[in-house]
Amino acid sequence: MKKIECLTPEQEVELPRFRQRYLDIACNGGRIDRPALEAALADAYAVIDKPAPHLLIFDSPASCMLALKVLKSTGPSGGQLRGQLWDQLGGQQIYDANYLWGSQDLFWIAWAKFAAQIGVTLTPQTAAHLDIMDRIGSQCEWWWPYNGIVVASQRPTTVRWDDQRRLHAETGPAIAYADGYEVWSWHGVAVPRDWIALRAIKPQDALQWPNMEQRRAACEILGWATILDALKAKTIDRDDNPEIGELVRVKIPDIGTEQFLRVRCGTGRGFALPVPPNMKTARQANAWTYGFDNPEDYQLEIRT
Repeated sequence: MKKIECLTPEQEVELPRFRQRYLDIACNGGRIDRPALEAALADAYAVIDKPAPHLLIFDSPASCMLALKVLKSTGPSGGQLRGQLWDQLGGQQIYDANYLWGSQDLFWIAWAKFAAQIGVTLTPQTAAHLDIMDRIGSQCEWWWPYNGIVVASQRPTTVRWDDQRRLHAETGPAIAYADGYEVWSWHGVAVPRDWIALRAIKPQDALQWPNMEQRRAACEILGWATILDALKAKTIDRDDNPEIGELVRVKIPDIGTEQFLRVRCGTGRGFALPVPPNMKTARQANAWTYGFDNPEDYQLEIRT
């Protein structure tokens, strides 16, 4: 088969639509269609000559893992916790195992499906296996396959991103599940819930936080203006116009020396922006924040 070197105009238009369809499946809060997932799992188990598994569905990966712990403890030596659920499962022993990613695997499934759609030839077996994984991932998130049983998680009810497609939310969880399990994230960095929900972190605690990525996230959550006040930043250059601002330099523990532009916007609110270390004046730094390399090319917007 001849190698595909480029996409046609029609394929270029279809690619983002195709990608978005799979992203919506993973992130738009759809609930599991039990018969559809059971059929897909039965086909997956048939590939390895196993009977269709019994399916247990829970609202989040956390609930799935808790259920697996309970199931494991209800084994033949589990004492008082042995009960109706164990009897229904036929008394088998449940071992810990690696989960499969389900809807979080749809990125590579979409890649392979689009390749097939534009003319890449797949063997019949590969195409059939890919279709099975597509059907499973389109229904559930993480899933744990065992001999005779599958534990599967619903997809999240909420997923939030920043403009660079990193998990991020400034006023709530970046990921939320129906049972209340949540993931809090700041521009792709997992952080404690209270940092965002309550802004419950002090500048000195943020600056001494052991994980460097979380430390930077904590500083951004508090606002660099607050951090600069705590660190007693050194002024490099100050413009007479507060809307052009003040260029300052500060040493952040374990991060190093950074420069910031302290500025007041037209509404009177003060804030600080990180700027490159080669900035020499406040005007140059202010111009850089608007995409100008030469400060002489930049004219401050006048509000009326």
